[in-house]
Amino acid sequence: MVESLCLPPFAKSREGRGTPCAVCHRKAGPPAPIPEMRVHFLTALAVSVPLGIITAFLMGIAVRARRNKIVTGEQGLIGEIGIAQTTLAPTGKVFVHGELWDAVSTVPVRAGERIVVRQVDGLTLRVDPVLATKPVMA
Repeated sequence: MVESLCLPPFAKSREGRGTPCAVCHRKAGPPAPIPEMRVHFLTALAVSVPLGIITAFLMGIAVRARRNKIVTGEQGLIGEIGIAQTTLAPTGKVFVHGELWDAVSTVPVRAGERIVVRQVDGLTLRVDPVLATKPVMA
């Protein structure tokens, strides 16, 4: 059964069969014409297992990186907090991510108030004021 995994079509498949193939290829592959030229089982194991572990580790890093929040471009600005540099009634300038942006707000916002980015429309941000929450006293 294990030897059937080591046939050439499966040797580089996406299903992770490369390591078992490397280990069992010694038994599944054609015999070497000279016995001294055969790959020893421990040699195949010593090479294949560390490479399999490294591959699994790197794949884990890649999967985690794909799950991270996007921090660049339009998607990276949505939800960010900034400060209104001019009065937004309905347009003005805001300071977000160290940059000055044109902004539009449906609610008037005074200069110096905190805003949150809701949408990016070209080079114009659609923003709302950050509602100040009062601390709860127990």
